Amino acid sequence: MIDVYSLCPGGSGKKIKFCCRNRVDDFRKIYKFLDANQHTACLNYMDGLLKQDSECACLLAIRCVILKAMPNREEELIETAKRFYGFHPENPIAIAESAQAILMEGQKAIAEKYGALSPYQRSAAMPMEREELREVIRETMRRYEKAFATEHPFQYEQVIYKLETFVKTLIKAGFYESANAWMGLILEMDLNPSFQEIIVNTMQQFKTSRAIQLCFRVGLKVQNARVGVPWEEEFNAIVQNFMLRLRWSQAITAYQALAQKYPDVKKASEFWFNMALLHEWECDLPSAATLWEEYLGCEGISFYDALEKRIRLSFFKECLLEDEMNICTLDFPVSDSEAVLQRLTEESTFRQVTELQSQQMEEGVLRAAFDILDAPVAENEENLEPEDIPVVVGNGILWEKQEEQPARLEVINVLQGGAAFVTEAVREVVAPWLVGEVKQSVTRSISVTLDSILRKIALPTGLSDEKVREIKNKHCRAILLERWVHFPLGILKNMSMKKAATYPEMRVLVETVIYALRYILEREKLNTDVLKEIREELGLSPMPEIEMSALDSISPIFFDQLKAGNWAPETLEHVFLISRVFNTNNIPREILEQAAADVRYPATLRIEILKTLWSMNPQAKRSLEIIEKGHALCAENQLPDVFFDIMEVAYSINEGKFQTVFEKIKHIRQEHADDEEAMQYVTQLSQYMYGIIQNMNPTDLIAFQQQSMGNIPVMDGMNIFGTQNFLEGITRSIRSGSLAEASADLSARVKKD
Repeated sequence: MIDVYSLCPGGSGKKIKFCCRNRVDDFRKIYKFLDANQHTACLNYMDGLLKQDSECACLLAIRCVILKAMPNREEELIETAKRFYGFHPENPIAIAESAQAILMEGQKAIAEKYGALSPYQRSAAMPMEREELREVIRETMRRYEKAFATEHPFQYEQVIYKLETFVKTLIKAGFYESANAWMGLILEMDLNPSFQEIIVNTMQQFKTSRAIQLCFRVGLKVQNARVGVPWEEEFNAIVQNFMLRLRWSQAITAYQALAQKYPDVKKASEFWFNMALLHEWECDLPSAATLWEEYLGCEGISFYDALEKRIRLSFFKECLLEDEMNICTLDFPVSDSEAVLQRLTEESTFRQVTELQSQQMEEGVLRAAFDILDAPVAENEENLEPEDIPVVVGNGILWEKQEEQPARLEVINVLQGGAAFVTEAVREVVAPWLVGEVKQSVTRSISVTLDSILRKIALPTGLSDEKVREIKNKHCRAILLERWVHFPLGILKNMSMKKAATYPEMRVLVETVIYALRYILEREKLNTDVLKEIREELGLSPMPEIEMSALDSISPIFFDQLKAGNWAPETLEHVFLISRVFNTNNIPREILEQAAADVRYPATLRIEILKTLWSMNPQAKRSLEIIEKGHALCAENQLPDVFFDIMEVAYSINEGKFQTVFEKIKHIRQEHADDEEAMQYVTQLSQYMYGIIQNMNPTDLIAFQQQSMGNIPVMDGMNIFGTQNFLEGITRSIRSGSLAEASADLSARVKKD
């Protein structure tokens, strides 16, 4: 219950008794409305009070809180926050609320500007959209920093709650190190446990997301001054009083003043490290890049430290290998969109995007879209070599004729180097209807390497997913080994990989390119084994060996360079747990296998290592051996082995051993019914089995039923095959040709259980 000794909700930092004693009864009525979830009635009551005192900070602050809980009142919330800040520009709550208003208003404007674009145009405009979002974030950041720099630091939950949204926006915009800093800052505050849990969940999602480069998920720690330097105390005071209290602009100014006072500060790596980190926190990546270059010029920077910073710098740019090429749009004015559509549909090098429907847009009526190929699609996969696979050289969008605007064929996503080829190829097809000059404009840029790897290829129809992956990997390998290693890259001072690899002083940059390439391949789910072939092609020597004494300073991104040896159990456990925190399986397999067989390690750790070994390749023949070892280790130490049962189910599904699947799922349900996590896994596997059976050839399913009917036990509670009668019913439906009925029976059983 609110009383005169409660903190004022308006952000003054005082108790109500010393701030707004005459409002106690009003506050009690307001909170009574809120407790009853009567938000509209509460707003009406408050608006009556605001008519009498329009500048009341307490009422404006509470009004912001209420509006956040009401859908579709965002514009009103923005207006209230602005008014609050206008009346009270030094109030920390008003400042923070206005920061949130800047973010909401900016995001809304960006959504309205780019949301109306066609999917193809939205894709082309993505870099511009991202930069506009980044500028909104920078403005929001400056306002937030002002709030934290006030004399009375605020920790009011109404503001902290919205910071979680801001952190997610930072991540979306690619300001990862700033997101790291904000999450750490918020978690240090004295928060309600529910708010703490929200931030912890956000941090966990961020730290384990493989869509974000590992170097940013790991994050950087602020550095203190080396012991014994004259400026040690002052340097560390800036860390404590400014860097760790979200007074980052003040920290930058203080460090600059310190460097004026002690010129030797500029020779210290920790000075440039903290300055670069501060600019990343401030979302000023260009300045941070310059400062990291200064850091790399300091004495004593190790090979792996330099490599980590180079990797970080490579991802600061939209074009991470600095091999940019312009992307063009070509406009072909045509006289008859219907005739052009008919012609393009007949042309073998134009592949229509069938899922795109005709629709009215700002530019006119979008009639159709096409992938433009550089050659016809092969009829089948026989003798299909990588160099023969057609690639998409542009996307054509056919616009319907409008009042003054002629109909036109807009060709986008064309590499500038191939624009002449595409122009002539399209001109030849639409020549009878061409009514003016073709216009060419540069719309954005892209990494040539990235475009080469991701360039959409056109394959024969009817290929299995496995075959498509095989061809894509083959195509990618041919590009990388035969062409890409000879292409000059900006990150290598415009040298090719082949040439740069011959200079020892370029080794860090060459390894940076290989890491960036690994990230791209993993992101696109392509095979990274080609990197070994690239290393062989370049004649690269092994990476420097990592000493055990240096493990604490090595980034987890380099765990794949660790060597097997006489690891102390506590050391490997430390490395293994760090790898798990960041959702990486990059500890070499031989190290894990050695540990899994070593009785010096705790049984619980060896079990977790076996799980990791299995997850590296669950379809491998050795996975069954891992499962058997796991069962044995659990039995020896009287530990639950449910997850090895689950692994065995997954392995048996892959091997088509459905009898084992049924028996194991029954066993898990009977023996581990109280294990909620295990039951979730079983449900997922059961539903996966449902999908397999649903998509089986009817003849195969009947044969399977006849083969297994005598052996399948009754499995009460199992998602799919509860009884023999149920399976017989499915079979009868299939025999009668009623696949829809069979599917409905299966679906109903899944939902029921």
